Amino acid sequence: MPLWFPIPIIKATIFKQFCGGESIDECEQKITELNSLNVKTILDYSVEGKEEETVFDENLQEALRAIKKASNNPNIPFSVFKPTGFGRFDLLEKVNEKKH
Repeated sequence: MPLWFPIPIIKATIFKQFCGGESIDECEQKITELNSLNVKTILDYSVEGKEEETVFDENLQEALRAIKKASNNPNIPFSVFKPTGFGRFDLLEKVNEKKH
């Protein structure tokens, strides 16, 4: 995330309208609340732009946790993630262009 990204502004204004929390556990209350209104939830893990292998590994594990949570909860029909959170952009571009 760029250094200029206004996280405090987002959290103080529109965050609650679009996000249930910053972790799966934080989302539990909102998932239950939405279900009571017959609204399903999508777990959307959206992280990208880092270059460290440890960050890629952490992102992969978090995406897998979201997929597992969705597979065990009828109120979460699916989850989504950005593959750009699992590898460097240049590598993904090469794979996309079928370069080896």
